[in-house]
Amino acid sequence: MHMATACGIPVVAVFGPGEKAWWGPRRDNSRVVARDGFWCRPCFDYCIFDEPYCLRAISVEEVYDAAFQAILLLANETTKKPRRKEPTCSGKVSGTEQAAD
Repeated sequence: MHMATACGIPVVAVFGPGEKAWWGPRRDNSRVVARDGFWCRPCFDYCIFDEPYCLRAISVEEVYDAAFQAILLLANETTKKPRRKEPTCSGKVSGTEQAAD
């Protein structure tokens, strides 16, 4: 999720025991699915219940809707504006970037 967000790739992040405000994607083209109102969050891997209800409360339909919205947003962005060159995440540095350093 973090690498995709850093590269500008839309992300649908599902948060149960983790804290979405701490670890969620920060781009407008990403979506976060989480149920608010769980007083025990964040518990990470130390859930005090027999199962993570915060995660089980999220429905498949909620995740599907978030993914569908992200796809629609991406489709609208690519049809409205000319395609700009996205940063690559290959780790390679071009010759002009090396010269600038």
